[in-house]
Amino acid sequence: MSQEQRSSARLPLELLAEVRWEDQSGAAEPVGAKTSNISGNGLFLTLAAPPETDTPITFTVFFPPAFTGTRIELVGRGHVVRSDRTGPHCGIAAVIEDYEIRAAATDA
Repeated sequence: MSQEQRSSARLPLELLAEVRWEDQSGAAEPVGAKTSNISGNGLFLTLAAPPETDTPITFTVFFPPAFTGTRIELVGRGHVVRSDRTGPHCGIAAVIEDYEIRAAATDA
């Protein structure tokens, strides 16, 4: 069994998220998701119908006040490097290309 080398540690965090990507018509509606883990350069998200590998995405991860003392969002863009379509919930692994952390836009 080979050991996989990672450039940053994964944090096993289950947080609410939204993901967007353009469909064939050019629309990019938000899709509800949940994180499974996050690292400094990537994240794994579970969602109902994931995009294909290499699809550019934008995402928002919602951090509750229990984690940070206030509601904040991790907002970024990246692309899908792996798609898992097994089981009732599908998932994607995505590389984070750019991000910002900001105060949450809503109290949802």
